Amino acid sequence: MVVIQTWHDERLKPRALRREIRKIGDAFSAQFEAMVAQSTISKRWTITNPKTNIVVRHVRLSDLRETLGVTLSGQTLFDEKGIANAKAEVTARGAIWNW
Repeated sequence: MVVIQTWHDERLKPRALRREIRKIGDAFSAQFEAMVAQSTISKRWTITNPKTNIVVRHVRLSDLRETLGVTLSGQTLFDEKGIANAKAEVTARGAIWNW
């Protein structure tokens, strides 16, 4: 599952923004884990490691093409290499990275 999270960030300092992005990335991962653990979901889809099945792409609201960070496999990455690897993994699975 790919989630695109937008950030209205002009009032946040870069360090505070990264902290908030990490919090939201962790929250999305925890929510997805809880959701797939429900019996109604697990009857249809058996997901052994939910953290590897959710990607949160954090983008700037003023420019949706700009990726601020990405949460993948339970880690939030901000470096260009990590973002490029996440993009490659998402598109390799047939999902849409940007619209």
